[in-house]
Amino acid sequence: MELKGIEPPHKKLKAETSTPSTVPDSVSTGSISGSQERTCDKDGYVIDVVKKRSEYIMKDLPMNPDNRWSRSFIPTTTLWCSIQNNIWNIPDDEFAVALQAIFRVVYPDVKYRVNTSSSVFSLASQCVSEWRSGIGSTALIMMIDFFSQLDDDADIRTTADYLKSEYRFLREDPDSLEPAGMFRSVFLLELLTRTHLVVASSDFVEISGWDLRAVAGGNNGAGVVALAAAAVIFSPDFPLSYKNKIKLPKVVNPLTGCGSSAPYQFSATHWSSDTTAYKESILRRGADFIQGTFAAAQAIKKLQSPPDGDNPVGASGAHNPRACLCKIKHFVLVSWLLRC
Repeated sequence: MELKGIEPPHKKLKAETSTPSTVPDSVSTGSISGSQERTCDKDGYVIDVVKKRSEYIMKDLPMNPDNRWSRSFIPTTTLWCSIQNNIWNIPDDEFAVALQAIFRVVYPDVKYRVNTSSSVFSLASQCVSEWRSGIGSTALIMMIDFFSQLDDDADIRTTADYLKSEYRFLREDPDSLEPAGMFRSVFLLELLTRTHLVVASSDFVEISGWDLRAVAGGNNGAGVVALAAAAVIFSPDFPLSYKNKIKLPKVVNPLTGCGSSAPYQFSATHWSSDTTAYKESILRRGADFIQGTFAAAQAIKKLQSPPDGDNPVGASGAHNPRACLCKIKHFVLVSWLLRC
């Protein structure tokens, strides 16, 4: 038998017991340049998801995923970071202001406020950190490639010890201690070519008053040259006994008993002061020297990009005209300017 109009005893209406909405009346949801919905305030600004910095992922960004983030936003951010006073430690508030300026240009259709706890700030910080550590990793790979061409472990040790002395890894001619050749080594120029010049040739955007086109050409580039110099000096410690693999030493923490390779990583903790010292030395050489360093790296980059249809330099079976043998004291140093 069906009963009509009779409520079950002690049961309240759902509306009476529901939790009030945490979204204020001034907030609405809508589509931002695509199908994914974002929560916006009454002025149309996207409201960020609140997370710890380390927990943000790409889908938390205030805009729908597209290639503008990796193609333009991050390269522009990296170029700006490369000319800051301390390339390892950029003040959060200054970084947030810069990111806001970049975001307005790259995503003019998205209203968003960048702050030091936002998704854009956190993910951009991670990318910049990866850019710096990537320079160290690239230098390490280059050194392994270089040392693997020597005959035996004894040659590796002897060559490394010699090149590490008197900063010969940074000198244009390792046998000469003349100041003019400092910061012009094959290793340093090649590292700039494989790392920073890749960023400089990307689809970065111009921001009013920044003149990033000049920055890409080497203007105010002492910091990134210094960072590359630190990476070149950092890298020879590890390939000495391992020709085909990387194995960083570990230090045991006496409190935890756990081993860590952190003291041997290319990081601000261990390389910020050295980078600062190199930068001061580079700045004393003047703007023309810095521009010349970038020009030399650009020349390598052009040689690395053969015309269409030609075999790339260093390809299997191809002759590399720039491979040379440089006599250093009582052994032969194989110098390979480009092979990739």
